[in-house]
Amino acid sequence: MEDSGLGKEYLENVLGYPIEKFEVKAGAGVGDGYNCALFAVDVRKVAEPENPISIVVKCYPVNESRQQFLDSGNIFKVELGMYDTVIPALNKFQEILPEKERVPLPFAPMIFGQYIKPEDRLKLGRPLKPLDNSIVMSDLRKPANGPFILRDRFLGFDLDHYKLVIENQATLHAISWAYKSKRGLDSLYEEFPFLDNEHDDSLKPFMAFIDANIKTNEELFRDRPDIVGGLGHLKKIYASAAGLYSDCDMGQNEKGHTKDSILKVPGEIVQDEAPWTTLLHGDCWSNNLMFRYDQITGRPVQVVFIDLQMSRESDPMNDICYAIFTSAQPDVRRKHLKSMLHVYYDLFTGICEKFGVEPLPGWSWKELNRRFHRAQVIGGYMALGLHIVLRNPDDIENLDDAMAKVDTNKEDGDTDTSQKMEEFYSRMVNP
Repeated sequence: MEDSGLGKEYLENVLGYPIEKFEVKAGAGVGDGYNCALFAVDVRKVAEPENPISIVVKCYPVNESRQQFLDSGNIFKVELGMYDTVIPALNKFQEILPEKERVPLPFAPMIFGQYIKPEDRLKLGRPLKPLDNSIVMSDLRKPANGPFILRDRFLGFDLDHYKLVIENQATLHAISWAYKSKRGLDSLYEEFPFLDNEHDDSLKPFMAFIDANIKTNEELFRDRPDIVGGLGHLKKIYASAAGLYSDCDMGQNEKGHTKDSILKVPGEIVQDEAPWTTLLHGDCWSNNLMFRYDQITGRPVQVVFIDLQMSRESDPMNDICYAIFTSAQPDVRRKHLKSMLHVYYDLFTGICEKFGVEPLPGWSWKELNRRFHRAQVIGGYMALGLHIVLRNPDDIENLDDAMAKVDTNKEDGDTDTSQKMEEFYSRMVNP
């Protein structure tokens, strides 16, 4: 934590008042897998020492290779833009409705944020410091602010948790669609160009992680020919699935792959279908969702989406399939899938009606199910890494330490970030 430079001067500049004392702790555990560094800070003001506040500071990691990876995908810039620009714009847009009809978005407000573009860093006259790129928010885990907590990822989402998630996915998707429709935009990128992020650079090294995961799962399930057969099909199409559902070039066009043709058993095909595109969280799984609970019943009553680095405009089936396949308990999928999709369908339709806009092109209950059916492949693709994130935390390395080993293995002068990240992801599966 000492290397981050997080101190009194930074905190007073961010908060705008003198500080009597502060305490800094790690904001995330080993194995949480966040690309950025995260710190939890308890602060006492000079003027009101009896009323301490708690904040979270998210900033660049110390390791330079990990900083280069964040630069290559612009993912920190995207998250800051979401908090600083997109979310306020969507909230402002809702003011066309009477206050009682507005729908809260599942995000916490930002206190402070800054980002220095790579091309402007030479003007600093010094190396980039982690806090040069940082986001500060209230610590939702403290009782005064909630408290919100992460669901234990070993437990997965039961029906109560998952219903909150899919309701808020529908809210985010529908409000962004209404915003775009009302403003006559073909794409949200027209107003928020930073969201139009090329994912090729970040996805290509991630393919090493997926490939290693398929091999690991083939070994784990060698006595289950049905699963091994499914993994064999996924091995043939996972790069195309990633490209098709992340709107980037992963070789799918050369292979003639479409969202329909990559399926092992194609469903009904609609000719010349119009794409569905809304704002996505983009990385919607249990580690990026915090819940507030009723103090009497213990049931979850509110969810907040965090870690918005992969947010973008794309197919809303991404978010739905990602969350249900990586985070929902198997019984939720087996017993409640149809009812949960109906929750999504009804809420999305209702929000469009509130704003007086037509839903997505070809919108119907049947069409939602068709598109969900074929998008399950992306849910399976993302769920491949579950055996990594569900490992004992004692067996998982700190990400800076893991990347430092990769840097040590590389020859002097080798600055290929993509190659470094490929080895980094491979080490996560086979340390």
